[in-house]
Amino acid sequence: MTIIEIVLGFFATAGAAGADFGMSNRNSRDVALGGFTGIALAIVVAGGLPILAVAGHIAKTTGPQSFDYTVTISSVGALAPIMFFLFAAASVAPTCFCTFIASNSFATMLPKIPRSISTMVGATVGAMLAVTGVTQNLIGFFGIVGASFGPICGAIAADYLLSGNKWAGPRAGINWAGYVSWALGFLVGILDKIPGAPSALVKADRPATLFSFVVGFVVYIALAKAGLQPATLSLEESPAH
Repeated sequence: MTIIEIVLGFFATAGAAGADFGMSNRNSRDVALGGFTGIALAIVVAGGLPILAVAGHIAKTTGPQSFDYTVTISSVGALAPIMFFLFAAASVAPTCFCTFIASNSFATMLPKIPRSISTMVGATVGAMLAVTGVTQNLIGFFGIVGASFGPICGAIAADYLLSGNKWAGPRAGINWAGYVSWALGFLVGILDKIPGAPSALVKADRPATLFSFVVGFVVYIALAKAGLQPATLSLEESPAH
């Protein structure tokens, strides 16, 4: 259940935030290559190499053993400061990527706010989460992120099916079906963090991210059928064009 929670919490976020990247693909082969190099190969490199490093450290350690990767790096002696510096330098690229995604999302939701401001806000919030160590609690962090993006992905999937398995295009005004389905799905996803929530209900709500996706999906379909889904616009009519 924990693995499902982590996968949904991160991958749902990346999928929803990076969906517009797919518009650059020439064909389905590009999608497959992107998935292979960006997901499958990245898992082997980013996950496999640290595991091998920690395993090697444990094998040659005679005293108290630690599975902490930073302890493994510290044990290499004079190279340790260089390695930590390289890790810090390597974090610049994903930080820029996350900032770009955040600015895209803010520009879509709040087009009247200058993109430079929304970008700086996203970068500042991300930096504060990293500096304060909040992001080190991966289970709790991905749980909140998954609870937020799970219903978004559920609403996207529902909209896709209702539109005949394609993107219907930009919609006029506020899509209340999307906002309400997100709010209810998010509420389901954070039941364990709501004071006074029934313990039996909290225990049944596992994995919460998956259930938040289902709630977002079902509620969006219901509200769209009830007429809360606004009409679509052509790309020429869209404010962004």
